Amino acid sequence: PVRMDLRGKSVSASVALMLVVDVSGSMGGGPGGASKMDLAKEAAIAAVELLGEYDQVGVLAFDDQNHWMIQPTFASDLAPIEEAISQMQPGGGTEIYPALKEAYGALSPLDARVKHMVLLTDGQAPRGDYPGLMQQMRDSNITLSTIGIGSDADTQLLQELAQLGNGRYYDGNDPFDLPRLLVKETQQVQRAAIVEQDTTPIAINPSPATDSIDFRSAPPLRGYVATTAKREASVLLASSQLDPILSEWQYGLGRVLAWTSDARNRWSSRWLEWPDFSKFWAQVVKRSTRPPEDPNRQISVSITGDQARIRLDAQTGAEATERRYLNFLPTTATLTDPRGNPQQVQMPQVAPGRYEALVPVQDDGVYMLNVSQTNADGSIANQSGGFVVPYSPEYRVLGTNETLLQDIARKTGGKMITDPEQAFVHDLPSMAAPRPLWPWLLAAAAILFVCDVGVRRVRITAPELRAGYYAVRRRLGYVDAPLPTRRDIAPDLARAPTITGVARIRRTDHHNGAHTGAPAGAAPRSSRLLAAKQRAARR
Repeated sequence: PVRMDLRGKSVSASVALMLVVDVSGSMGGGPGGASKMDLAKEAAIAAVELLGEYDQVGVLAFDDQNHWMIQPTFASDLAPIEEAISQMQPGGGTEIYPALKEAYGALSPLDARVKHMVLLTDGQAPRGDYPGLMQQMRDSNITLSTIGIGSDADTQLLQELAQLGNGRYYDGNDPFDLPRLLVKETQQVQRAAIVEQDTTPIAINPSPATDSIDFRSAPPLRGYVATTAKREASVLLASSQLDPILSEWQYGLGRVLAWTSDARNRWSSRWLEWPDFSKFWAQVVKRSTRPPEDPNRQISVSITGDQARIRLDAQTGAEATERRYLNFLPTTATLTDPRGNPQQVQMPQVAPGRYEALVPVQDDGVYMLNVSQTNADGSIANQSGGFVVPYSPEYRVLGTNETLLQDIARKTGGKMITDPEQAFVHDLPSMAAPRPLWPWLLAAAAILFVCDVGVRRVRITAPELRAGYYAVRRRLGYVDAPLPTRRDIAPDLARAPTITGVARIRRTDHHNGAHTGAPAGAAPRSSRLLAAKQRAARR
C-alpha cells in the first residue's frame, strides 16, 4: 500500500548522497589492466542507479584541487549524471581535507531526511582539522563512510574519519571489490527515512480495522518510517505531516495492511499500556485474513489422467426446504500451476446449480484454484481451493520388485544373487547362437569365380611380371633397380607357349622339306628366336 520513497507536496529528498572521489595520479594504476579510476567510475555509476528520483546526488572529484563533476541534484535523470562521472581522469596529488570541507558545505543546506557522504581514496594526504570538521558534520546530521582503495591508502585516517562521522569503513584492498562496496554502502543509506518524534495518529478513512476505536485517546507514537501511500491505497491512520502510519489496499483476491511504526517498546512503548491496544491489533489481523468461505458454494476437483475437472455447486438456503439453485451465473475459474503461471477458464453450467470445466494439468505439485461467480445483483462471490497432482504412481513402490527381477532372470537364463560379490563369478553356461554363413560363402564364391576366369583367360609370363615390378619401383623412385637382360629373358622365352608353338611349326615344316628357297641369312625373325631357344635348351 505504500512506497518507500517520499513523495509529497514539497519535494524533499529521502537521501542526499555525496560521493567524494580521489582522482590523483595513483588512481591511474591498477591490477589486471583495469585502472582504479575505471573501477571508481563503475562503482559511482552503480551507486547512482540505486537512488530514486526523489533522492539527491553530488559527485566531487579531487586531487590537489577540487573538481565538481555533478553539483547536488535530484537523481531523476541519470543520463547526464553518468556522463559526467565517466569524464573523471586521474592526475595530480591528494588533498582530502579541502575536498571534505567543500563537500560538507554543499551537502549541509540540502533538504533531505538522510545526508550521507562517501569518501573514496587510495593514497596518503596531509593532516587537517578533521575532528572539527567531523563535529560540524554531526551537528548538521551528516554521516561519513570511507573506502580505502588498494594497499597504499591511509587506513588509519580513513578508519578515524568513519568513526568520527558515524559511518562505516570499507577495506578495498582488492580494487575489483570497489563497485560492490560502494553499492553496499548506498543500499545501507538508501533505507527509508526514520522519523523519531512524538506523533499521535489521526484517523483518515474508515475501515473495519479501525472501527469503534477512538484514536484521539491513543497515546503518541515515538517514531515511524516515513513512506508515501500508493494511489490505490486507503490511508487509515496518518501522522501530523500526513505520512501514512496504517494503510490498506485490495491486491487481487487478498487484502494488505501496512503499519509503518512498530509494536514493541521502542516506538509503541506507550501504546502497550493503551486499553484499546489489543482490540486494535485484533481488528487489524482480522481485516488482513481471508474471509470465511461461502457455505452455499462448494468446490470439488477430480483428476483423470492429465486433466482436472473443476466443479462448483452453488445454491442458497440453509435448510433443505429453503434451498434454491443458483443458475445462469457467469463463473470463471483461475488456476495457478506449481510454477506460478495463472490460467483462466470459463465454467459453463452443466446441471442445476452445477458449473464445470476441464483444465489440463501436466506438472506435479500444488495447484491453487479460485472460482469467481457474478451474482444477479452484480456482486462477486469468490471461493478458493486447491489440489495436488502427485508424482507418477511408480514412485509409490519404494521397495525392490523381486518378482520382476526373478522373472527377468528366469527368462534370460540367469539367476538371483544375494551376495554382491557373486555378480563377478563367471559360472553361467556359455550361450551358443547359430549364425548363417551363406552370405560369406556367396561372397567368397563370387571372388573365386572372377579369379578362376582370370587364371584361365589371362596368362602373364614371368618376364612381364618382372618388368612390371621394376616399372613400379622406378615410378616410386627406386632408380637402382636393375633392368632385365637378354640372357635373363631367353630361358623364359623358351617356355613361352607362343614361341613354342611357332618352333613346333617350323620344325615340322623343316622335316617335311617345305623350303621357301630363301637364303639362310634372310631367315625370318622367328627362326632366329627358335635357334636361341634351342641353344638355351642345350645348356
